[in-house]
Amino acid sequence: MTQKIAMCVAYDGTRYHGWQKQTSSEGVQAFIETALTRMAKHPVEVHCAGRTDAGVHASKQVIHFETPTQRDAREWIHGTNFYLPPDVRILYAQSVDTHFHARFSATARIYHYIIDIQNVFSVFLRDKVMHSACSFELEAMQVAAQYLLGEHDFSAFRGRDCQAKTPVRTVYDISLRQSGSILIIRCHANAFYTIWCVISSEVCWKWAEKRKRQIGCPPFYYRETVAVQGRWRLLQACI
Repeated sequence: MTQKIAMCVAYDGTRYHGWQKQTSSEGVQAFIETALTRMAKHPVEVHCAGRTDAGVHASKQVIHFETPTQRDAREWIHGTNFYLPPDVRILYAQSVDTHFHARFSATARIYHYIIDIQNVFSVFLRDKVMHSACSFELEAMQVAAQYLLGEHDFSAFRGRDCQAKTPVRTVYDISLRQSGSILIIRCHANAFYTIWCVISSEVCWKWAEKRKRQIGCPPFYYRETVAVQGRWRLLQACI
């Protein structure tokens, strides 16, 4: 009898070209499918909650696959990890309802963008965080970020090769916090354009810098950038 198994995966994406398996480069998906195929004794295809780009890490990526092979959770976890490279780990596994789908059953996703703010970049964090020598005004950035909350058409932030069916996204929360030299931007939404999150953060930073220099770039300008869906206007805001 075929059963559906859900797993939680963590991986260091430094050496991978994103989640999706590709013919010309290494994707995390291919390594997991190879490991599960060896465990299940038949070809396995996995589905994930959301694809990640090259170099992006995952702490709790949910996947699922179908198999007639009967194993308990401990065997799936430790057996699969035995066949995986050390920078990819299965954290847990469990049998789920046949209606469950890692992608379509997901209600939200959380992304963390981590920036190390100091003049000299830490050699120990080089593959894990972004580096910036600029100082930021967290309060100003937080105010600007709030204009992205709710449901919006984010066409202005859409990549040219984006394959998403719709540019409409619902953002539930954006928060910023700093501990020492580390700034963490947390985005909670139903789905993401990764490049959109990066660009939106940069707009916040630029606006904070302009405010600091008293040039003026009011937060409502950020809201209008989303509303008019104009990439040129967005770029003007960053100049």
